[in-house]
Amino acid sequence: MNFLSIAASIALVAAVSLAVAVRARGERRHRAELDSLVHAVRHDEMTGLLNRTGFLERLDARLAIDGARTTVLYLDLDRFKAINDTLGHASGDELLRVVGRRIARGVGSDGDAARIGGDEFAVAVTDHSSTHASSIAERLARSIIEPVEISGRLLRVSASVGVAIGPWDDSSPVAVLGFADQALQRAKELGRDRIEVFGSDMRAIDRRRALDEIELRRALDRGEIQPFFRPEFDVEEGRLIGAEIVARWIREDGSILDERELLTVARDANTVERLAVAVVREARPFLRRLELFGLPTNFRFRIDLPHRCTPRAWRDGQIAAAFVGLDMSRLTLDATAEVVAVDPVHAAELLADLRNRGAQVSLRDLSDLEVLGSIAVDEIRLARSVVRGRRPIDDALLGAVADLAHDLGLQLGAGEVTSIDESHRLVDHGCHRQSGPLFGLPITAEDLAELVEKDLVSHLSSTSMP
Repeated sequence: MNFLSIAASIALVAAVSLAVAVRARGERRHRAELDSLVHAVRHDEMTGLLNRTGFLERLDARLAIDGARTTVLYLDLDRFKAINDTLGHASGDELLRVVGRRIARGVGSDGDAARIGGDEFAVAVTDHSSTHASSIAERLARSIIEPVEISGRLLRVSASVGVAIGPWDDSSPVAVLGFADQALQRAKELGRDRIEVFGSDMRAIDRRRALDEIELRRALDRGEIQPFFRPEFDVEEGRLIGAEIVARWIREDGSILDERELLTVARDANTVERLAVAVVREARPFLRRLELFGLPTNFRFRIDLPHRCTPRAWRDGQIAAAFVGLDMSRLTLDATAEVVAVDPVHAAELLADLRNRGAQVSLRDLSDLEVLGSIAVDEIRLARSVVRGRRPIDDALLGAVADLAHDLGLQLGAGEVTSIDESHRLVDHGCHRQSGPLFGLPITAEDLAELVEKDLVSHLSSTSMP
């Protein structure tokens, strides 16, 4: 072989080696990009912990290996919203990052930690006893409550914790996380800053609620949800000015579930949507009949929009369909920030369209005032805690909301008024639209028609007197 042949062979080998190296670098870069994408899909960007998707995948793997010894903890920071509102979202985000690091350290390499969303975190570990599970929960709660400096201020935040310990009747990851969430809700109901374990009593309640929800869906299919009407008065004028449409489920055994009990049964957002639409659908013929009967000019029916719903409810017309064929000038729609936030754009569009057709929009609670800048409203409806006025802060809150309503040209209303003292206190702050046990419990459409007739006769008699 001559020199040129040797040089050509060397060049060929070098070229092949270079091509192989370039291809290997490309494959490594591609794998790195793919790994980065997979990591982003399964992890929370803010804290670096797993996100809900990643956590459910890891939990599924744990349950498949040893579900009987798997423990799940669900944690929620107490009153985190107040920190966000006071110090701003940047400070709130920094606090979440600090809490995320503390949870990750507390769990260690043997467990999986995740930020499920907002200020909610979850942990999964393979456990051997309820005592061990409780000790993990206590350790995490102690680590979270340690003071932290945020925006130049020393903050101390507590956590409510729900613990779910195997074995499970339903070992799907979504169900197991749901068990821990139920224990968390119990901890919050009992005062927060505490640990509750999903036990046999909650299991029995969960089974019963699941069966009740299935039966409720069947009742919705059969049209068994009946509308009742809670009278609403203008106490300054002494006139009947409206009625809130509320749902009643009259069961085959004769028992009756009211709207609050129904919302306890209806845990799935789709069931809540169907319930809200069904009560309006069933009320439609009564509304038309009452309109023909003759209603006062300013009489309005108050309708609760779903307390929970899926984004498609706003987007695809499920909520809008409930109002087809109704005189919108007779309706007041009660909304919450939570239900609007599911799809703010389409919610704002639909509510604006309904208002243009004559409907009024009311916010149900003080906590919903944050949406005043995104949707147009006509009324603020006071919460029961403010109506009751037992806390020192309630008078200040009532005065502040009354001033806000006056400045914005909004009506002020209140439900669940139970005493004359409460009613007088509300009137002193300009709240004349009232309903609740003091003015009568929910009644049938026939009883409402009779009440409307009595009010009209009474009003005509008083105006005809010299």
